[in-house]
Order: sequence, then structure tokens, then C-alpha cells
Amino acid sequence: MVGRHACALALFLFCSTAAAQQPNLFWDLDGIASFQGTHYRLAKPGMNQTLDLIPAERLKLLREVKQRLEKEAGVTARFHFLEQGDKPNAHTSTDAGKHTVAMNLAMLNLLGDDADAMAAVLGHEYAHIVLNHRDARAEREKIRQVAGIIFGGVLAAARVPYGGTFGDAAAGLVSISFTRDEERQADEKGISLAAAAGYSPAGGVRVWERMLALGSGASIPFFSTHPGIEERIENMRTFTAKYTPVPLAVPTHVAAPNPPAAVTLAELQALEERAAKDQNDARAWQAVGGHYASFGDMHAARRVYWHVVKLEPANVEALETLGALHARSGDKAQAGQVWEALLKVDPKRAEDFFSTHLLP
Repeated sequence: MVGRHACALALFLFCSTAAAQQPNLFWDLDGIASFQGTHYRLAKPGMNQTLDLIPAERLKLLREVKQRLEKEAGVTARFHFLEQGDKPNAHTSTDAGKHTVAMNLAMLNLLGDDADAMAAVLGHEYAHIVLNHRDARAEREKIRQVAGIIFGGVLAAARVPYGGTFGDAAAGLVSISFTRDEERQADEKGISLAAAAGYSPAGGVRVWERMLALGSGASIPFFSTHPGIEERIENMRTFTAKYTPVPLAVPTHVAAPNPPAAVTLAELQALEERAAKDQNDARAWQAVGGHYASFGDMHAARRVYWHVVKLEPANVEALETLGALHARSGDKAQAGQVWEALLKVDPKRAEDFFSTHLLP
């Protein structure tokens, strides 16, 4: 009986630890917020699959919130987006003295263009840094090895298979998360930072009400290191009354309405799937390449258009577009190669291309 319960507990701890491992980081906010188009295409590096289409104004708004909070917090951090499940999440980490704040795409979509909500979430993560919670977590890390040895020994004594492995996994829970009290402290400190930066603490209430509406608050209380969502909503309401936003000398940026994207996310993903199924479908690939260019992913657009002209060397439209993409990126050598190919197919169009893109 003891062995059966120990095995079940070990399996739960192992699964929880695996789920809590930090995912790969992909997109740097400072690097993509300067995009000049209407929507930014998020895709895994080196892949043709689009994960999301983000309004460019939303990225600029988020970067402004980040910069204002950093000024109040007195710390700076890299900011990355990541792909991590369908439940909103954000976290902070420190490596070699450099801080990183990360947010998954589900959280970005939950926040929308609500600057106050953005400030509440980012403020919470910066608060962990300001309050040195990572140092407390490091202290817990020191007992990880001891806890692993002890727990693994108990499981081994109970003849639980892979007891040592489960022991290591269980011990990892000691250090991977902040405590409930630390989360509460970060909630309040984060709202105070947001208010000092000129954002309304009511944004924190809205964030957690949206989380509650998603039904993402279900957890196992004994193992949860976060306060319940209902508690956090009440705390946020208290903070709203306690902290008054500092008036901004310069009005905060308000996202202007964007025209609709040239293609919806679902339509683009369907088109990508169609092209991936038939690598020789030049027309499908040409359409994909055109959308990549419209969303500002010029590297992907050039790669796809090279594939199109390989399939159809006489495709004048594809050649012209490919050459223009290289010329706009400053790669005159590649643009010249495309011009030579175009010259063999349509000398008149090649002459126009040369005058437009290759003449000094």
C-alpha cells in the first residue's frame, strides 16, 4: 500500500516538474516592436508555420509599458515571447546577472491592447526581480540535492521503480517556483510600480477576471505555489484603492485601430499546410511568400520565392518580386542574379527592373 501511494505521488511530481520546465524562447520584443507594417508574423525560427499574427501597434504599446516600468523599477530585462500551451503565462528568470521576462502568446492575446493590464502583468514580473525573489529561490535550490537523495531513498526502500529519478524530479519542485507569499508580494509591488508608471491598478483586476473567465484557475491547492484567482482579484481591488496612478507628463501611447490583415491567421495556416503537402505547388508557395512579405518576414519571403523560381524559372512575377525583396534588403548581388535570370525570360521587364532596383 505504501509503495502504491508513493508511486502515485512520484508520478504526479514527475509530471508537474516536466510541465514546469522552461520552454524555448523565440521572439525578442525590442527586435520586433519596430516593425512598420500593420501586423507582425510570429513563426518558429526556420519554419514556415505561422503561429500568430500580432498587431504591430500592440507590440509598440507593450514595449512602451515595459520601458516605463523599467524606469520605475530601476532594472532592465530582455523581453521574449514564447510558445507554451494555451493557458496564459508569464515568468522571469536570471542568468549570469541578466534578467529575462517572458510571456506566452496566450497571455499576449489575453491582454489585448489593454495597457493597464499589460502593466499589471509586467509589473508583477519586474517585482520578482526588484524584491530579489530569485535569491530566495536559489537558497531553496541548495536543499534540492538533499531532498532528492532523501525522497529517492524513501521510494527505493518502498521498492518504487526509478525511485532515484522521481526523487530528483520531486526535489526540483523546491526551486522552480516562487512561494505563495512571494507571489502575493510581487502582486502588490507590481501594482505599485504600474501606478508609479502612470497605469491604473484596475488593470490587475481585469487580468485576473479574464483568467477566471477562462477557467484556468483550477489547481491542486496543496501543491500550488500561487494564491487562488479569487484571492488575487480581491487583492487587486484592494491595491486599486490603495495606489493612485501618477499622472504622466506625456500621455501614454494609445493603439490606433489597425486595418484588417490581408489574410487571417487561419487562412494563412491553411495555405501553409497546403503548400507543405505538395512541395511542387508553385502557386501555393507564391501566395505564401507574398503573405510573408506583407507581414514583414522578409527572410521567409525570400526563401519561399527562391523555391518558386526553382519550380518555375520563367515565372516573371516571382522573379520580379524576389529581386525586389533582395534589393530592398540591400543585397544588390542577389538582386543582380535575379535580374540576369529575368533578362533571359523577358528582356523588357528586366530592363524596367534594372532601372527601378539596380541603378545607383
